[in-house]
Amino acid sequence: MQIDRGGSCEGVVQLISSEAEWAVLSDLWRREMTVRPPSNYPRWIDVSADGAVRKVIAFTANPDSPNYAGRLELEEVAVCLSQACGHWGSGADYLLQTTRALESVGIHDAYLWTLQDRVASLIEERFSLVPSDMK
Repeated sequence: MQIDRGGSCEGVVQLISSEAEWAVLSDLWRREMTVRPPSNYPRWIDVSADGAVRKVIAFTANPDSPNYAGRLELEEVAVCLSQACGHWGSGADYLLQTTRALESVGIHDAYLWTLQDRVASLIEERFSLVPSDMK
């Protein structure tokens, strides 16, 4: 799940006070840029927020990364997220937290909820195959 070039999306802009800037950006950079070579590419982009255009840092997909998958069908993404787990947690949990966070600020992304439902179904199917004495 990455923002790729082209098109647009709705999201949340996080404003950071100058006092917290170093700590917040250091944590963000560590989270987004730990894979070598980086899967993400930090870019300054223009966003519309609160009736004004602001310059913000966005971590976008790095098409030169060996981890770049390009455009995938929903089912391929769902299978991957239902199984993926990295040093920051599972792909399924990341997706769920993303959809919930967007909803909490009034952004309903139908694609992400469809993906969330499919990922949950795949996990439930896999869990139902586990023998009852191992659950």
